[in-house]
Amino acid sequence: MLRSQPTDQPADLKEFAGNCAEQGRTRVNCATECDPVACARTGIIPPSCRAKGGRLVALEGSDLANLFYCWTGQSGARHVCRVIPIEQEATIADYIDVVAIAVLRSGDLRRPLCVLSTRIFDTAAGRAQRARAHMAGCTEWHVYFGDDSHSMQDLTAGLAA
Repeated sequence: MLRSQPTDQPADLKEFAGNCAEQGRTRVNCATECDPVACARTGIIPPSCRAKGGRLVALEGSDLANLFYCWTGQSGARHVCRVIPIEQEATIADYIDVVAIAVLRSGDLRRPLCVLSTRIFDTAAGRAQRARAHMAGCTEWHVYFGDDSHSMQDLTAGLAA
């Protein structure tokens, strides 16, 4: 959803950035205690995380193959994300209520670095988190247009596992 469009999300939801690992939470606690839309988190996901993802097989060989990527949530569900090149990072702030995942891509390997809500993407906290992601080697952003907080929670918990 573009930022110029109205949203039905409550205005009092706290924004989030990062992952539960930085707070010493376990994977289970992350899913039950850290609603990604409603809790504040910061930090870079450690390289030891076991996040799982993959390309969309149905798109292999097409012009769309590099534009989408799936991350596996804590539940095992696959969450399809739109891939945004680092050069187009500024366009992410135009969306509301979506999740942006900073990703380090090296060949076919991808590692999530941090997770940001677009609600804070262009704020001081969001810019600071993006700077940390850049220092950690961010090469692209994966944008998730989840339609409910459960999906976003599942995705975030899977990334910070």
